Amino acid sequence: MRCWLLAVALALSLTASAAALAPVPVISWTHDGLNVTSFKCQIDTETAVTLESPTQVGTEYSIALSTCGTLTAGAHTITVQACNASGCTNAVALTVVKL
Repeated sequence: MRCWLLAVALALSLTASAAALAPVPVISWTHDGLNVTSFKCQIDTETAVTLESPTQVGTEYSIALSTCGTLTAGAHTITVQACNASGCTNAVALTVVKL
């Protein structure tokens, strides 16, 4: 019994380690940041999600793709919007395929 528990604990530990090493899909975009108060992203027709704190390096922003919505197998359209007090403007839509 003790050997079996040790084997299960080791297997769970290895699975958790492998999952931690898997890359997290990220979406990145470039914007000068002028006259923009926030960004939103949307996958397909899901409600657009306001990106609270995208990582910014110079004029490049990025955030985990999972923040924008859920990707199931198949083709999807991803849109990032730049927003200010006047509203939001879409960037060119990006089509991705999840296998």
